[in-house]
Amino acid sequence: MRLWRALLLTLMVAFCAARLQAGPHIIIHDPQAPFSTPVGLNFSFMSDNSGGGVLAFTNTSGVNWFNLYVFTPLPSPIAPITCETDNFSSCFILAGQGGFFATVAFTGKPGIMNGDLFFVDLGTGGWTPNATFEAEANHLPEPGTFVLLAGGIASAIARRKLFLR
Repeated sequence: MRLWRALLLTLMVAFCAARLQAGPHIIIHDPQAPFSTPVGLNFSFMSDNSGGGVLAFTNTSGVNWFNLYVFTPLPSPIAPITCETDNFSSCFILAGQGGFFATVAFTGKPGIMNGDLFFVDLGTGGWTPNATFEAEANHLPEPGTFVLLAGGIASAIARRKLFLR
């Protein structure tokens, strides 16, 4: 029994240590900055000379954002990408699109309202220095994504009906 406890404690410490390591990440959150860059539905930004940076923006698109997709360059060195947000209910990492290494999708309410300020936090490093990121608010996924989602929902409904008989 003590061996299991020791193993569980070791795994917990390893997990926490992995989360604390500096690596490529993107965090979208509310700023406390007196100035920001106005942006529309599509905008780009760059990492700093160290491969990180914190940038302040204002949504001046005229509409509320219900999602924000950030198309990322290659991390340097290559490492798992993480994301966090307090503006959206969730974030997740997708395979890259349009020549980008990965896509970080921020989705769900409350989103970013028109006129709201927000930060894009790239950390202190982990990205390629002076690399360009592209962002698209209210992004609609590719049609193939909808087909996969519909197929998954249909199979879940069919499976449930089979088990209810």
